[in-house]
Amino acid sequence: MNLNQNKISLAYLLKNHIQNAILEKIFIQNISTNSKQIKPNWLFIALKGYICNGRNFINEAISNGASAILTYNNTNNTNYIFYNNHIPIIYIKKLKYYLSSIAGLFYKHPSKEIPVIGITGTNGKTSVTNFLMQWLYLLNQKPAICSTLGNGFYNNLIESHNTTESAIEIQAKLRNFINHHSNIVILEVSSHGIHQYRISDINFNTGIFTNLTRDHLDYHKNMNNYINTKWCFFSKHIVHNKIINIDDPIGFKWYKILSNAIAVTTKKHMIYKEKLFFIVKKIIYTLNKTIIIFQSTWGSGILHLNLFGYFNVINIILSLTTLLSLKYPLLKLINTASLLKPVYGRFNILNYKNLPKIIIDYAHTPDALKNILQTIKQYYTTKKIWCIFGCGGDRDKSKRPIMGCIASNYADYIIITTDNPRNENIQYINQDILKGCNTKHNIHIIVDRFQAIYYAILHANIQDIILISGKGHEKYQIIGNNILNISDYDIVDNISKKIQTDAN
Repeated sequence: MNLNQNKISLAYLLKNHIQNAILEKIFIQNISTNSKQIKPNWLFIALKGYICNGRNFINEAISNGASAILTYNNTNNTNYIFYNNHIPIIYIKKLKYYLSSIAGLFYKHPSKEIPVIGITGTNGKTSVTNFLMQWLYLLNQKPAICSTLGNGFYNNLIESHNTTESAIEIQAKLRNFINHHSNIVILEVSSHGIHQYRISDINFNTGIFTNLTRDHLDYHKNMNNYINTKWCFFSKHIVHNKIINIDDPIGFKWYKILSNAIAVTTKKHMIYKEKLFFIVKKIIYTLNKTIIIFQSTWGSGILHLNLFGYFNVINIILSLTTLLSLKYPLLKLINTASLLKPVYGRFNILNYKNLPKIIIDYAHTPDALKNILQTIKQYYTTKKIWCIFGCGGDRDKSKRPIMGCIASNYADYIIITTDNPRNENIQYINQDILKGCNTKHNIHIIVDRFQAIYYAILHANIQDIILISGKGHEKYQIIGNNILNISDYDIVDNISKKIQTDAN
C-alpha cells in the first residue's frame, strides 16, 4: 500500500548521497526490503542481514518490476551506480545507518508531526507501552503503539515479529498511524533496534528508561556493549525529554549527566531540586490492589491500582510521569488510574474452579524471573510455589544457570521445560539451567511444555501457586525450523477442560 499517494523522485530521495541525471527520471511509489512485495515503480532495498543477503534477491525484485535497487557499498569510498538490464543498482556507503532517514524522507518525516514516545530498558517496555496506551485512551486520545504485543490502536493490535520493526516499517507505520488520525505514538525501543540504526531518524518527544539488567548477551557479547547500546538511545538520537528510573543504578548514573531529564524514584528522596521529579513516598500492597502515595513537580496525590507487584509500581509511575510531562491533567490521571488493566502475558492470574491459582508471565531474563517470584512470595507468603520455565535456544547461554539458581532460591517445586529451543538441543539447554540450581530436590525436567504444565496442575495442592514463565503472550513455539501454534493460556484451558471431563 502506498501511504504517500504521490510518487517521489529517486534523485530527491537520495539527494544527500548521490547525484545522477538518470535518477531524476525515476519516480518511486513505494519502498521495500522484501523482493516478493516489489511491484512496478517500487524501490527494492537489498541489505546484508544476519541470515541472508538481500543482494541474492535482486533479480527477483527486477523481475517483479523494481524501478531501481538500493544496496550497501562496502568497497568504494564513493557511492556509485551499476546497471542491470537498464535498472540502476545504487551502492551507498553506510546504507543501514542512513536507511531510517531515507525512509523518513519518503514518508515525509511523520515523527515531526505528532509526539512519539520511545521506551527502552531490559524489562518493562511492553508494560509501560500498554499502560500509556490504556491511559491515553481513557483520556479520549487516539494512541498508536509499536510493541511486542502488536502494532496499531487500542483493542485493534496486529501481531508484530520484532520488538522494534525495521527502519522502513517504523516510518511507514508512523505515517499510517497519522493517516488513521492517531495523535500520539508509543514505540518500544530494543537494543537490537538501536544497534541496527532502525530509529536513527525518529524524532522522539520523550524517551523513557525502565531498567537495565542482563539480556541479549548472545548478540552484544558483554554487558558493557549492551549498556553502551542502550545509552546511544539518549546520547545519539533526538530525544527531547527523558524520563529516567533512577532506582536503577545505570539510570541514576545517566540521569546525572543528561539534560532535560526527569527523575522517577521510589527510593532516592534526596534529588536535584532544580530538575523535574516524581517521588513515591509510600506503597501499600493488599491482595486486591496497590496504593501509591506520591509527590511530584506537578503535584501530590494517591493512586489506587488494580495491579500487583513492585515492578508494576515502577511501570505505572514512569507512565504517569510521562503523561504529566506532556501536560495531561494530574487529577484526570489519578481518577482513571484504577481503570488500568493488567497487561496480557504479564503477571496474569488465572482462577479456575478446583485448580490451583495459576500465574502466566513473560519473564525470560534472570531479573524478571526474580521479580516475579519475589512478588508471588510477597503476596502469598504461606503458599508453596511451583515454577515452570525454560530458556530460549541460540540465545545467551550464560543466563541459564543464573535463572536455575533464582528458581531454586524462590520456588518450592521447579519444572524445567521447553521454551523456544530453535536449533539448539533442548537437553543441553535444560542441563545448563540445572547446573545453577542449588538443590536437585523437587526439580523435574519435562521436555513437553503441555505435559510439564499438566504435571504441575495434577500434583500441586489446591492452595499452591503455579507460575508458568517465559512465554507470556506468545502463541507459538519455535522448535528447529518449525513454528508450532501453542499458547500457555490455551494449554491451561485445555487441561482444565480435560480434568473436568475426566471427573465427570
